[in-house]
Parts: sequence; structure tokens; C-alpha cells
Amino acid sequence: MTLRPPVEPMLAQAAEAVSGPAALREGVAYEQKLDGHRALLFTVAGPGGTVLVQTRRRALVQDRWPELVAAAEA
Repeated sequence: MTLRPPVEPMLAQAAEAVSGPAALREGVAYEQKLDGHRALLFTVAGPGGTVLVQTRRRALVQDRWPELVAAAEA
């Protein structure tokens, strides 16, 4: 599968409670929401490709995260 920006990211949703361990065995997953940045990272299959970083508002911001781009290129 190939994805190209812009892609609509998933957003956090509030819940009264989380499922127990049995739900995890059935493929349900969840994570605690922490404040910070939400971004999608796009890489190209193969050397020399461009790495793109997209915010949840669909802005391309790879120039703001050079260390993230370098890690993806490595």
C-alpha cells in the first residue's frame, strides 16, 4: 500500500473506561493521550527518496524536524 500526503490522521477520543485484557487479544488497542505533537511521517521505498512530515492539519513540516527526517533517512 502506498500513502501520499495529505492523509487524515486519527484523533484522540475520550472514553469512560478502557477494555480489559481480553479485548487486547481480540485486536483492540488503545494508548494514553499525552500532550505533544501528532504527525505522520512518509518515506519512499528505496534510497534517495524524500521524507515528508505532515501535521494533523495537513501542513508539511519536515523542515521543522530535521532530526526526525535524518532518522527516517537512515
